[in-house]
Amino acid sequence: MNIVRENMMADPDYRPYVGCSCMSRARWNGKTFDCRCGWESKFEAEFIEAWKQKHKIPEGYKDNGWRRH
Repeated sequence: MNIVRENMMADPDYRPYVGCSCMSRARWNGKTFDCRCGWESKFEAEFIEAWKQKHKIPEGYKDNGWRRH
């Protein structure tokens, strides 16, 4: 497991940086992590399910807003 995935599993509030030039943290949109520019994360479905189960993320939960760093 890489450091981003380890951080995500250790801290329910951790969000990875986006994979675009926006220089912000990704937002959980209820299905995947995304950016306001349209970028979406490519985490495997198995990892996302494990992350949701570990942190008891309720169905339909979405992050409230965007975080710069």
